[in-house]
Amino acid sequence: MRKYAILKEKRLEEFRGVVDPAYLLSYIPQRACKGGLKRFEEIRQTNDWHLFLSSFQRSRIIKAIIKAGYSFYTEELQRKRSSLYRENYGLICQAVKRVYGTIVEDAVSEATVAFLEGIDNLLPEKLSFVKPSTYVFNHMVGRLREALEGKTGFSLLYYLKELCGIDNADQLIRKGLVRVNGSVVKNPKRKVVLTDEILLGEERPLLPSRAVRGGCCHVSYEDQIVEEELWEAIGRILGEREALAVRLRVDGYSVREVAKELGISSLEVSSAVKELKRRRMEIEEFLT
Repeated sequence: MRKYAILKEKRLEEFRGVVDPAYLLSYIPQRACKGGLKRFEEIRQTNDWHLFLSSFQRSRIIKAIIKAGYSFYTEELQRKRSSLYRENYGLICQAVKRVYGTIVEDAVSEATVAFLEGIDNLLPEKLSFVKPSTYVFNHMVGRLREALEGKTGFSLLYYLKELCGIDNADQLIRKGLVRVNGSVVKNPKRKVVLTDEILLGEERPLLPSRAVRGGCCHVSYEDQIVEEELWEAIGRILGEREALAVRLRVDGYSVREVAKELGISSLEVSSAVKELKRRRMEIEEFLT
C-alpha cells in the first residue's frame, strides 16, 4: 500500500501540466471541497494545482481524472489497485465481520468501495504515523457503520421481539439461528425491512401483521380500513398482479415463492417491488 501511495502521488505530479484543475472541477461536486464554495471558486479562477490537491480527497481527484477520459494516467494505477484488492480481500472480509458479525454480500461490496477509496486517500507523508493497512481498515469500518446506521427500517431485534412476539430473539440472534436474505446475522442492530426474507432456522418467524392481530397489540377497525385503502391504491397504480406480488413479499414470502405462487418470473416480482418504491409519492398523493 505504501508503494501504491508513492506511485499515486508521482502520477498526480506528472499530471499537473496536462490539464487545468478548473477543467477537473466540472467532474467534482462543490460539496466535496474542504474549503467550501469560496475555495472551490478560487481554484476555478487561479488554476492552482497545489491548492486543488489540498482541497479534495485523492479518491475524488482520481475519479475526476477517470471521468475526464485520461486513461493513460490511470492504467498503471488500476492494475495496482486490482492487485491490492486481491491481496487484501481477507482484510475487507474482516472489516465486514467487525461491523455485521458475519459475511454479508452487500456489505462486502460496500467495503470494497471503501477499500479503494482508502488506498486512494493514502498520503506518503502520513504513513510514518500509522500502518497503511490500519488506516484502510478503519476507513472501511467507518463507512460500513455509516451505511448500517443510515439504512432505514427496524433493527432485527425489534422486528423479532416487538413485531413478531419472539421473547428470546436476542438469544436466537447471538446463537446464529437467524438468517436475513440467506445470510446468518448475529448483530441485533442490523436494520431490516418488511420485504427482507428473515428465517429462524429453516422457518419464518410469525409475520408482523399476524403477530399484531394475534394479540401483541390491538389494531383498530379504522387502521384495517386504511390498510385496505392503501393496497387498493397500489393495485390501481401498479396493477392487481403486481400489487399482490408486493403484498406477498411484505408478508414474508421469498421472491422465488411469490413467483411460483403467481406463475410469473422472479424478475417480475423484484420489478414490482422496485416500481412500488419508485412511485411511492404518487401512491401517497392518490390517498390524500
